[in-house]
Amino acid sequence: MVKLGGVIRKARLKKGFTLDEVATRCGYSKALISRIENDNVYPSIESLSKIAIVLDFPLYDIFASIPLEEPVVLHKDQRQKFHVNEGEFDLEFLVPNPNIVSLLPILYSGEPQAHSTERMGKHIGHEWSIVLQGKVEVVIGEKKYILKEGDAIYFNASTPHKYVNIGNDAAHGICVTIPPSY
Repeated sequence: MVKLGGVIRKARLKKGFTLDEVATRCGYSKALISRIENDNVYPSIESLSKIAIVLDFPLYDIFASIPLEEPVVLHKDQRQKFHVNEGEFDLEFLVPNPNIVSLLPILYSGEPQAHSTERMGKHIGHEWSIVLQGKVEVVIGEKKYILKEGDAIYFNASTPHKYVNIGNDAAHGICVTIPPSY
């Protein structure tokens, strides 16, 4: 299990803040901040973002500072499958617990003309994607990028974006969001 509480505590102490100060500035209770620091509660990305802003410690640095305890193997039949609202791609988390990772890899698959979402989506952080099979159009803002097997793209995910399978066959790829967003 990933433990980020110690990283947050260290950042708080480095700034010279008390639990009360962080709690007040974030709009949370002192007890919640304490429970997060003691790894009794795993905060949402939104809560973690607020804490990171108060501590002037970039969210990415919080995730990058978390020590990895043990390697984790996730077998194909153990992947959590899901769909984005209005999306037609089949999606699978490539990590066992997407709530506690510093980056979120997702396998995506879609039949011809399938899209990741009908409307353009956006989220905090960056996104990297590689096409494993097929032909995918990645729309970022006003620009369109055509990716074929083996092509990769990296971009600021706060810009509205979506993926569309423009090929004649199924498309498959891997998308990684940093920090995780779902």
